[in-house]
Amino acid sequence: MHFRGTFTVVSGVDEAMDLDLVAIPSKFPFRAAGWGSLAGGAVLLVSGMLTMTLDNHEISCAANQKDVNGRCPWVRSTKWWAAAMVGVGAVAATMGGVFLYLAPRPGPTSLGATAGVTGSF
Repeated sequence: MHFRGTFTVVSGVDEAMDLDLVAIPSKFPFRAAGWGSLAGGAVLLVSGMLTMTLDNHEISCAANQKDVNGRCPWVRSTKWWAAAMVGVGAVAATMGGVFLYLAPRPGPTSLGATAGVTGSF
């Protein structure tokens, strides 16, 4: 509920006005964004760690492509993909935690503050 009103200032009259401050509910879905970001970040972190385990593993090849030791000449290079996934996952999980911290608590919300204006005009 919003209060709108006018008042007139009269010279030589003392007047007091008390206002209760109430938080305005946010339209941003902090709770849903928080859980989604936290889950996505966790998936990216785990995926990045699994991708790192594939780094420098041989890529299979035909028998005529193998060297004298029977090894394929190509290896996977996944460290940059893994680093990117871990980095983005860490940021996403952190932002998810921040969104959950900022999410309004269920029930009525009040700042518990009062503002007053007094004076002689």
